[in-house]
Amino acid sequence: MMNYPNKFIYHRSAWALLLLLVMSSCKKFTEIPTSPTSLSPEQVFADSADANAAITGIYINMIGTSSRILTIGNEASGTYAGLAADDYDANTSYTYYKEFATNTVSANNSNNNSYLWSYAYKFIYQANAVIEGASASNGISAAFKNKIIAEAEFIRAFFHLNLMNLYGPVPLCTVTDYRVTSILPRADTGAIYRQIVTDLEDAYTRLQNDPLQSNKVRIGRDAVKALLARVYLYRKQWSLAEAAATELINGNYRMVALDSVFLTNSREAIWQVPSTAPGDETVQSVALIPYSATNIPTMFATTFLLQSFEQDDKRKTSWLKANVAAGTSYYYPFKYKQQTSGTATTVSNPREAHTPLRLAEMYLIRSEAKLMQANNTGALNDLNEVRKRAGLENTAASSDADIMKAIMHERRVELFGEWGHRFFDLKRTGTIDAVLGAEKTGWRSSYALFPIPYNETLLNPFLTPNP
Repeated sequence: MMNYPNKFIYHRSAWALLLLLVMSSCKKFTEIPTSPTSLSPEQVFADSADANAAITGIYINMIGTSSRILTIGNEASGTYAGLAADDYDANTSYTYYKEFATNTVSANNSNNNSYLWSYAYKFIYQANAVIEGASASNGISAAFKNKIIAEAEFIRAFFHLNLMNLYGPVPLCTVTDYRVTSILPRADTGAIYRQIVTDLEDAYTRLQNDPLQSNKVRIGRDAVKALLARVYLYRKQWSLAEAAATELINGNYRMVALDSVFLTNSREAIWQVPSTAPGDETVQSVALIPYSATNIPTMFATTFLLQSFEQDDKRKTSWLKANVAAGTSYYYPFKYKQQTSGTATTVSNPREAHTPLRLAEMYLIRSEAKLMQANNTGALNDLNEVRKRAGLENTAASSDADIMKAIMHERRVELFGEWGHRFFDLKRTGTIDAVLGAEKTGWRSSYALFPIPYNETLLNPFLTPNP
């Protein structure tokens, strides 16, 4: 199930120094042998160049070799989960997307199988290989070993978290030996969460002496702390969520203008993954912005999302854009606005970058955590910070129930289409059946989980399907 040989392809001059390193020394790492006994971690990481090439290759591979393929590494979880919830609908010409919008995803859906499940486990496999290779190597310094192990632990945690929120209990993969991984059963979600927290807390400790980075691409301790804040929120560990979010809010990050949020090295961004395709910007912009002003977009906002924006909310005009086709307006996602940054043969620095972690989410995490600890004033203050940037007045909510409703509303309009937030929020708050049952014809509780790919259940007799 999780034995993935692969080759990394490198394109973007923004990472020129890293790419030179990768191309010169990554090959022996990425060409994973099929025999569980033929790969020696000590040989893989003979020195820091090998180790750095390996971890850099994962970042680059998250974007993929094509700027038009949405995968779980470049925000496809937000796109597909946005369809499965009520952020987006899909053009009927794209049946593999429409299945997500109508919650009729087949276990044979190629996008679900290849671009979500398989890609996630590929990245987890690669992270495990880095951890094993670095841990066994005598050719790299202790400080550098700590850094790349921490980055790999973060990546492993990040993709396990996304898999679990899309599919429910999933195999918990922490080794590279395919004799183990190919027969892993579905792990209890509690066990997966414990491993995620263990990975992130260990990563944070390993990065304590790592200098803060001006570049947002490589994972640093701030990115680790931000993901921990999200995990603590999901686990209802309110005081820990508040403390983690506060560390970022009090750090070197600022809320920026709406049109600047997703720019490369934005002050709001905590972690970013830029494009690696020559001349292209983000996969989101290339895949989702129509090439003609009269086309029906591939995906477009549902009426439920459009109606969620308050009258003066600037996010509706800044982060959505309309095409008119046959007299009907279709509003498509426009958070990422740049499709190209040069000609097809030009390698140039991307102006925008996929942004999995940003400051606005930290304010919303802390707002919810404060509310759950009876600090209503603090919750409102954080909520209103996000509203202010959108051009809105302070919320009128005052009761506990109304403040919680206001927070969920703000998460809906601030984070729509990003990394599965809407779908995951509906599930973690236990409101998915009430909300989507009222909006979607034929909604069933079982639709809250994506199907386990059919081929995977054939290959692994211990992997059971979802209902």
